[in-house]
Amino acid sequence: MNYPLAYFDCIGGASGDMLLGALLDAGLPLERLRADLAKLSLPGFDLRVHTVYKNGFRATRVDVIVEDRQTERHLPQIVTVIRHSTLPSHLKEKAIAIFHRMGEAEARIHGLPLEEVHLHELGGLDTIVDVTGVLAGLDALGVQQIHASPLPMGTGGTQGAHGHIPLPAPATLELLKGLPIEGRPEPGETVTPTGAAL
Repeated sequence: MNYPLAYFDCIGGASGDMLLGALLDAGLPLERLRADLAKLSLPGFDLRVHTVYKNGFRATRVDVIVEDRQTERHLPQIVTVIRHSTLPSHLKEKAIAIFHRMGEAEARIHGLPLEEVHLHELGGLDTIVDVTGVLAGLDALGVQQIHASPLPMGTGGTQGAHGHIPLPAPATLELLKGLPIEGRPEPGETVTPTGAAL
């Protein structure tokens, strides 16, 4: 397939799982996605894919199910996992660049050097699967350029590794600096740091 331009209408927000579902809805074969993710050579994860209805519209939901409960990794650990995969070099480099962006955002908001940053929830196996899966899916569809609607920012708070975190999460806002966003009165996290980075 060759879709040189992809437009993400992010009316409900953006997360790695949501973007994977959108790519499957756009025609990415699930078998191809699974084959590409197998190139990570990581045991202990699976994709659960099912149809959901949101406000009367059908959508594909993807849940990354992991056995590995380690959610905190340092950036070099994630880079090693990606470099040791058998993904094509250009996808490895894009994935590493995205994790570097997430690490740099965390470093700025915590006032730490990049090498000291723990990617708490962002260091989980599910995030590695989300990032590499979205990149591999875009590549498989032949996408060369991406456009997106303004991202809707939810409100409220959530619990994280550092306690109560306001929403939108500081890392999400840092990643979206200079990009179009819009406020929404809905409580909850509508855009995750992974969705923002992608």
